[in-house]
Formats: sequence, structure tokens, C-alpha cells
Amino acid sequence: MIIDPDSVHHFVYDRDNNGDGKRDPVYLAGVGGPEGFLYLSTARKQAIINKLLSSPSLNSPVNGLYFHSERAFGGDGGATETPFINNADPRSGLDPVKLASWRTDLKKLDDAGVVLWFNLLDDSSYPYGCQYNADYGKYATDIVNYFKDLKHLVWITQEEYHWNCSVADDDARQKGLAAAIRAADPIHPIGTHHRADFPMAFPSDPNIHVFGQQTASGSVDAIHDKAGKNGWGNWVYVMAEAEPFHRQLIGAGNRDALRLSNWATAMAGGYVMMYDSFESHDPTDAMLDDLRRLKLFMEATQFNRMTPLFDTALLNAKTDGTKYILANQSSGLYILYGDVNTSKLGVRNAPAGTYLLKWVDPVSGVTVDQTGTVAAGGLASFDKPTYIGPEAALYMRKQ
Repeated sequence: MIIDPDSVHHFVYDRDNNGDGKRDPVYLAGVGGPEGFLYLSTARKQAIINKLLSSPSLNSPVNGLYFHSERAFGGDGGATETPFINNADPRSGLDPVKLASWRTDLKKLDDAGVVLWFNLLDDSSYPYGCQYNADYGKYATDIVNYFKDLKHLVWITQEEYHWNCSVADDDARQKGLAAAIRAADPIHPIGTHHRADFPMAFPSDPNIHVFGQQTASGSVDAIHDKAGKNGWGNWVYVMAEAEPFHRQLIGAGNRDALRLSNWATAMAGGYVMMYDSFESHDPTDAMLDDLRRLKLFMEATQFNRMTPLFDTALLNAKTDGTKYILANQSSGLYILYGDVNTSKLGVRNAPAGTYLLKWVDPVSGVTVDQTGTVAAGGLASFDKPTYIGPEAALYMRKQ
């Protein structure tokens, strides 16, 4: 998995299974935890793996897992949650027994196509001090060299890295870690994880091309706006932690609001990680299947060629029950989404012609394929098929 060479906003698989001459798009719809996955019991890790890989009805994994390799030295984990031979000495070297055990579990996920959101350091962990130094470089290099042959990797320098050090030291540490990662691994994407709604701090860094965001946004519309208005830029955007919104929703068993939140991020051009999964609470099978349905639908489209519409552009474009739009107007590509009581979906200013239409019910996963016509003037308005419920998405592709 790599950054799309044709779009700085997206991941792609290094393959072309559909034969269109381009790498196939990746849609990351994963779980934002457990952060301490690598340090859980063997039984608990296997249970989580089974939940991600297995579904009675959908032949697709939940394709993302968020975890840390170092959680001590000020991090959220205990003193033994380190990869080091001597847990108290970060300069003692990486423990080959621990790494081999981690590799066994991560290989199972990687082989199934699950994206490994690999945080090198926990949020307030500073094993070698605030300032970037050769010890940080060696740590990053050694970890990366051990795991870089796995296919579905995103390297994250450090979770929520702004804490107890100066901003200058924090930023320099991320840049140094990213440079060390890139020197060891020229292929996989590298990102940083920003806390508390901070904007992307590294828009021009040559090595950092993924923006993992923590947001305090507490509504579906706010999540959409945060991802699109504030997150869209010269990078891949991932809603990595909706804190405490997702945790509260999982705890309350509110599958519907979680699904709406994830689709709101997707329709703003972002990827989603369902925060707090398998930590305070375990997501239900239905919540996990909603992630699978989102992934399957998006990967059946050309979403990576589209951009989100906001404000005036959206108001001028949407018709009927359409709430959010992804569009590539010049190519006649659209994804339209309506969240409640949707009877029609439509868009203005579409190129005239015949369109292939793919409908999906985000709740049930039912899909319906049709054709439709847009007349001169560009007004598209399509009745929702009978078997699609009140929440609906529609992919339009001009023939």
C-alpha cells in the first residue's frame, strides 16, 4: 500500500485487479484501537483479530488497526509495555522475542489486507528526552527494518505528540523520526498524529504525507466539517480519534450515530478509524460490519479521483435528499449521500449523458445497479430503489 501517485489525498494498493491501468484505491475504515494491542494476552489479541477478519455475512476484513509499539516512559501503558530487552533501559536494544511475537499477530492481519496504523511512540512518551537525537533515529530504524516487509503499513511517528516538551522540540522530533523512517523504508506512507484539533503542522515536509487527527468534535456534521474544511490539504487525511464522541457512541451501543459519523468523514474526503474500539468498550458486530460496508462501497468507486464539496459549492450542487457530495465534475464522477428519509438523490451541473448508477444501503449493505440519464442542463435526480432504506449513497459514473 502506497500514497496514490495521482492524488496526494489517498492510499492505493500496489496492484491493478480491475485492469483499468491504475492502482486500485484503498478505503481505510478501521478501528482506532486498542492502543496497547501488542501487549494484550495471546487470547485477547486473537479474539480481536478474529473480530476484524470474520463476519458471517461480509467477505471483507475491517481493514485497519491502531496500535503503539512503545507505551512507557510517560506514555499511557505500564512500565513493561516497551519493545526493549531491559524495559527500564530504552538503549538496551529491541527484544527479539517480543518482536517475533508481534510479527506473528501483525502478519495475520497484513495477510488479510488489514492496514497496520503503526505508532512508534505513545502520546506523552519520551524515552530519549524531548529533543530528537541519534537514539530516536536508531529506534525508528530498527523497528522499521523489522516490519517494513509487511504490505499494509502506515508509519506514525508519535501519537498526539504535543504534550510536555516545547513545540519546537516536538515538531523537530516528528520530522527527525519521519526522516529516519523514510531512510529505512522508501515505500510505505508516513504520518503524524495531531491532538486536540490542531491543524496539520507539516504541510511541506518531504517525508510526512498522512495527517492523523484527534478531534473533540461531538456531532456528525462537525466531524464532516473538521475532515473536509480543516483536514483537506496536501496530504492524506484520517479521522484517527474522535474523542470522546466515538467512545461515548460505542459505550452507548449507538450504531447509527457511529455509522453516520464514519460516512460523514468519508464524504468529506477522509478515512476513518473508529476511536476506542476494544478499549473501554468492544464494538458490536453490527458496528464492525458498517465499517466493512463503507470500505466495500468506496473501493467499488473511483472516490480517489473526487473532491468534497462544501458551503456554496455544495448548496449550489445538491438536490433532493442529497446531504454530502464527492465530485469530479469534468469526468462525470459523483458520490451522493443522504442520511435520513431519502427518497431521491441528485446533483446539479452534471455533464449530460448516460450514467452507471450504483446504490447502496449503508445499514443493510444492499446494492442496486442501474443506468440513468442526465439531460442538457445537467440536472440529475434519481429515485431511490425500493430495496434501499432511508439512508442511502449513490455512485454515478458517466459512460
